[in-house]
Amino acid sequence: MTDALDTAIEDAFAKAGAIEDTAERAHATARLREKLSKADRRALALHQNAVQALYDEDPNRTWVDVGAIIGKSGKRAEAIARGRYTKADHASQSTRDDASQ
Repeated sequence: MTDALDTAIEDAFAKAGAIEDTAERAHATARLREKLSKADRRALALHQNAVQALYDEDPNRTWVDVGAIIGKSGKRAEAIARGRYTKADHASQSTRDDASQ
């Protein structure tokens, strides 16, 4: 999945970057950023649900165990399951920050 996704994303960037008309390129890149932002929000929800499911599926599993499974601390795993993301977790945050400037 990752290779196909990477290819699709790179193709979208190349296509938008190749638009010669500057105004159209600006509009195309804005649309691309919005689509990526929406996709990021969906991915965050899937991630949150998956992390919570890891915890819920085994009554003996602790947040430390879940963190070890996903390569994070137990505290971070629990925060993800509760929907508390950092800027580093949430790629669309930079889109909102950039738009306000």
